[in-house]
Amino acid sequence: MANVKWIKIIVDIFDDEKIRLIETLPDSDTILIIWFKLITMAGKCNDNGIIYLTREIPYNEEMLSTIMRRPINTIRLALNEFRKLGMIDVKNDFIALLNWEKHQSLDKMEKIQSDTRLRVQKHREKQKEICNVTVTDSNATDKIRLDKIRIDKDKELSFNVFWHEYEKKVKLDKCKKLWYKIDESLYQSIFNHVREYVKSTPDKQYRKNPETYLNGCCWNDEIIFKDSPNNKKETVNGEIVDEQYERLKDFIRV
Repeated sequence: MANVKWIKIIVDIFDDEKIRLIETLPDSDTILIIWFKLITMAGKCNDNGIIYLTREIPYNEEMLSTIMRRPINTIRLALNEFRKLGMIDVKNDFIALLNWEKHQSLDKMEKIQSDTRLRVQKHREKQKEICNVTVTDSNATDKIRLDKIRIDKDKELSFNVFWHEYEKKVKLDKCKKLWYKIDESLYQSIFNHVREYVKSTPDKQYRKNPETYLNGCCWNDEIIFKDSPNNKKETVNGEIVDEQYERLKDFIRV
């Protein structure tokens, strides 16, 4: 049952004999506050004055002490006095305010609930009309959203492959942003180039940082292996000589 937003308090409540008796007790002001809190809690439950956390879980003294931020001894004293004065009843551990109709105008509450049902019904009918008109646009929007999620997921997975293959973990966040800007059609070319580039630079200190690699589109660069046959070096008179340079000198002599 929906909770109410207000409760009824009669203007001469402090002339009530039970309230006057409570005012003679120690901590009377605190006990009265506890009483009004119980009334508001019953209004929230809106179940003929019964107070509970859920229909299966009643409030105990410790819970009320925590919720009301009052000492448990004061809570215990207040509940005992309310029982003695016939203000509450406790059955199966559930607290119930007696004479609940004094604190809540039931006829007005029924009107509020009826008005609320009508308002909700009109709102649902209006939403249904809007949904019927916009269902096509909604489906299109959902498809675009799902496509974007798929693309983002694919980009993340492909970046993880690149990051693993490159084997130089520097500036992860910046590299990921650069990767997301690269067209997906280039991914395979990048993977192929990275594998060869990593082989050509086994010493990571001579390998470009991944940010530099991505920012400079270095997957388009030629890969030169140090131990390539075309770069083979040999010893002449005890000195290391580049074979290509030697061939060039012979050509110049001719």
